[in-house]
Amino acid sequence: GTGPTATVTTISTTCQGAGNGSITVNASGLAPHTFTLNPGNIVQVNNPVFTGLTPGIYSVNFSTANGCTGSVSNIVVVAGPALSGTHTSSNTTCSGVNNGSITITPNITGTYNYVLTPGGTSNATGVFNNLAPGIYSVTATNGLGCSFTRTGINIFYGPPLASTVIRTNPPCAGIN
Repeated sequence: GTGPTATVTTISTTCQGAGNGSITVNASGLAPHTFTLNPGNIVQVNNPVFTGLTPGIYSVNFSTANGCTGSVSNIVVVAGPALSGTHTSSNTTCSGVNNGSITITPNITGTYNYVLTPGGTSNATGVFNNLAPGIYSVTATNGLGCSFTRTGINIFYGPPLASTVIRTNPPCAGIN
């Protein structure tokens, strides 16, 4: 007769670089099954769900309780979308004042850690205030380890303070 067969379902990662994809194997034959996922040589008994997977091509070998074996190859865990984002910035209000700002907005919602360079300041809001004029970059990393970087963000000096001098000579006593 023929050996056991299996169908496979996959879940892609939530973003490129994440290790949260999965493969579920639905195998025929007498349970319990022993499943081996490659690459990685991960062996699971009576658990057909492999989680924590990075994007890639996998294969699963399996055996039944009575020793019959089967396999499924070319199982593709697809990478989720790339992270990216936009930024807005404001220049300082005038020269000599460090009140420029940068705001980063990711294309995928979630919790992020934002790191400003130069300076190394980090926060969870993506808003950096009180910046001196200069060229900055910001790297945003989500909880899954996916990240993107906005580079070449320029904060310029604001306009110099201008003043107008009106010269008025004081009146001299005795002159009409």
